[in-house]
Amino acid sequence: MSIEDNKRLVRRYFEDVPFNPSACDEIFAPRFQFHTIMHASVTAQVVESDPESEKAAFERHKRVMGGWHLTIEEMIAEGDRVMVR
Repeated sequence: MSIEDNKRLVRRYFEDVPFNPSACDEIFAPRFQFHTIMHASVTAQVVESDPESEKAAFERHKRVMGGWHLTIEEMIAEGDRVMVR
């Protein structure tokens, strides 16, 4: 995939999945990793997941918090990596 394709895919994750968790089936590989800094920690973490786990997480967020809206402030891509804040 091109850098622009990767950025479109990441944007879709933030814009579509909170309202349509089944989009996880189209976006994610059967097993994947998030490279993230968790909000409660400054230590980078690698989180392994799969589409079903992501769908369940978004459904929990919708049930508990009524859903959410994520805003992409900045997106940087190089090679096959895309970083957002």
